[in-house]
Parts: sequence; C-alpha cells; structure tokens
Amino acid sequence: MLIASLTSCSNDDVLMTDPIIGEWNLTSVEYYGENSDGMIELFSIDYSDENIVYNFNSNSQLIVSGEDHIGFENGAYTYIFEEDYLSGFPNEGETKMLLVKVNGFKWTYEFTNGTMQLGNSYVDGPNLYFERK
Repeated sequence: MLIASLTSCSNDDVLMTDPIIGEWNLTSVEYYGENSDGMIELFSIDYSDENIVYNFNSNSQLIVSGEDHIGFENGAYTYIFEEDYLSGFPNEGETKMLLVKVNGFKWTYEFTNGTMQLGNSYVDGPNLYFERK
C-alpha cells in the first residue's frame, strides 16, 4: 500500500505543496511614487500584452525572460516558497505568512481569483501580478 501511495503522486500534488511552480505571465505592476505635484500616489503599469515570463522551477530556480519591466531582470535566481515571519523572527503579535524569498529577499505571496501577487510594498517596493501561463 505504501508503494502505491508513493507512486501515485502527480504534478497536481506538487502544485498543492508549492503552488508557484510553473510558468507565470507578468500582467501588471503597482508601486507608489511621487507624481508631478510632489504627492505620493499609486501607479500601475499594464504588462498583459507583453510576453514577460517568470518560471518557478521545482528545483528552487526562478528563470525570468521577456521585455524590460519593473521587477527582476532577465536571468536565473534562487527562490524559496515558505511560511515564515516577515520580520525574520517572531515579534509580539506577529504571525507567520506565506513568503517567496528570491535571492534571500522576501516577497509576500497571495493568490486570489487566479492571480498571484508577489508583494514588496511593505518596504516601498512594487507589487507584481501574474497569471499562470
């Protein structure tokens, strides 16, 4: 019985344990910046017509390819998908959350209505939005 359960694993099982594995199209980026009046506002860039692909491999390697964009440059990066403290260690009242660490830098993870968000706005960085390719 143990052999049957070990051999019956599928790609769906891998996706359940690490849901970011696979190819993702970057659809948009949001970030806060200064407008022409010197006020801080939310800016959004639509990349849905571009072919910008983030490929999260099962061997913890992220391959980025496509047009220039806000996010990661084309190339290969190491990543870890895990539950951890955003601060790196528990603070009073802080709970663990899902994070994607790319080359050691933390991005918050959310998946809603078929869209994956990697967030960096907690340190005034961009939020990247993806749809599975």
